[in-house]
Amino acid sequence: MKIKFKMPHEAKKVEVEYKNGESIVEIIKREFKNYKRFLGAVVNAELKSLYYKPKADDEIVLLDIENSLGLRIYTTSLSMIYAYAIKSLYPNMNTVIEHYVGSTIYTQKIGEEPFTIEEVKSIEKRMREIVKENIDIKMEKWNSEKAIDYYSKIKRDDVVKLLETSKAMDVNMYRMDNFLEKFEGVLVPSSEFIEKFELSYYYPGLLIRFPSSDKNFEIDIDEEEAKLAKTFQDHTKDAHIIGVNYVGELNDKILSGKSRDLILVSESFLDMRIRDIAIKIAEDSAKRVVLISGPSSSGKTTFAQKLKIALTMYGLNSIEISTDDYFVDRKMTPKNPDGTYDFETIDAVDIESLNRDIIKLIESGETEKRSFDFIEGKPIFTGEKHELGSSGIIIIEGIHALNPILSKDVPNRNKLKLYLSALTTMNIDSMNRLSTTDVRFLRRMVRDVRTRGRDVSTSLNEWENVRKGEDKYVFPFQEEADIMINTSLFYEIAVLKKHAMVLLEKVPESDRNYVRANRLMDMLRYFVSIEDDAMIPNISLIREFIGGSIFE
Repeated sequence: MKIKFKMPHEAKKVEVEYKNGESIVEIIKREFKNYKRFLGAVVNAELKSLYYKPKADDEIVLLDIENSLGLRIYTTSLSMIYAYAIKSLYPNMNTVIEHYVGSTIYTQKIGEEPFTIEEVKSIEKRMREIVKENIDIKMEKWNSEKAIDYYSKIKRDDVVKLLETSKAMDVNMYRMDNFLEKFEGVLVPSSEFIEKFELSYYYPGLLIRFPSSDKNFEIDIDEEEAKLAKTFQDHTKDAHIIGVNYVGELNDKILSGKSRDLILVSESFLDMRIRDIAIKIAEDSAKRVVLISGPSSSGKTTFAQKLKIALTMYGLNSIEISTDDYFVDRKMTPKNPDGTYDFETIDAVDIESLNRDIIKLIESGETEKRSFDFIEGKPIFTGEKHELGSSGIIIIEGIHALNPILSKDVPNRNKLKLYLSALTTMNIDSMNRLSTTDVRFLRRMVRDVRTRGRDVSTSLNEWENVRKGEDKYVFPFQEEADIMINTSLFYEIAVLKKHAMVLLEKVPESDRNYVRANRLMDMLRYFVSIEDDAMIPNISLIREFIGGSIFE
């Protein structure tokens, strides 16, 4: 019999022989020399393990690491192998997957001494042995009662509290030999599929590096995003203070009636950091230009408004200048290879005019206001003035703000460069992280449907291009920042849940984004919802997305 596989990133389908009752992994091992590049499959709009046994009429799309779903399978499987190596070497050692930074997983021990260099070397050696041994990774479907009993016996309160508070019905348990661990989603069928990784000592924890698309899927073992890592660590400390390291702990606080306190404390942490930045600016008279960058849905607009308020508290006037007002004339806008206009590139910005106006504001305290007509594709001048005063602060926010070209004529001593991102530090449990990218997408989706008339499918379709733009224009400059700020709020997913679920549920099976929508809903189901939006202050950053902001 014949069956067709759609290859990753290709329109063509490959027809191969198969026997009734064979799994996908059995078929690809026989038919493809490079079978280990395939990590999972989308079958009839559902994400499946390669252990799935297909039928002749199935629509099958194979996934590799270049696909976001495939990359998730790779990193989750890598975490499984890491956890198995730990338990085989150090049975009493407990670890936590703290966060991802770029193509790196940061992990450390729980309640124990830091990792030693020798331990890191031993763990990497054991992981490579596991890969060579090609140990099967099999999924077992457990009911929550059985899983709670198992994790209670091994004293894993992070999982017990998650399952008890979320009322989860079924749990995906994965087995390697006698080792069992709960993981979200799909894993590879065996350890031989996870060949590329590097471990390195990173006090007090260790780093697990995996292949990256921007490095041609090779591992850059020297890559270190120190400022971003520190921002994660600072936010993790805040999470420890208020006791929301895991989703189960968050749920517990909500169910026990502590939502309001949680909201107010979360808001205070962010406001404190904004106030500290305002103090820094006020204490340095040379600082005249604040540049704010960050990826999509990091809350740049609200942050800029809250910073203006904080600056006023210290006697400083401030104005905002939007880079969107400085687009070049449409006929001068660069184009993509397909002939469409490339509005994301910095070359779409009138750099000379922007720098001229910034310098005028610094020197004289005023300049002519400028806006942009996006229909006609031309700048607009009305004769109105920006009036700043002799010592006011110019705030510029946008994706290119940290690119030195954008403010090339402004001396560095006159600039303060800020980088914002919603860096989620709370994890589902100690082995399953919450994706920062997922949280940003939920923010964007809820906002876009509410304010821009878009549907969920459009948001999902656009997200891929948004991420590509971030990789090209935002992330390369993040370490240029003088200060990094985490705009994630510990309670926000519990608020976003009710707004997001009703939208995601509308995605039909026929939609190419159905798998991604389902995965997001599976994640959201773990959260207890905060139903009363009235508890959220109208100056909260999350209001930028759910509505009701005083700044709208």
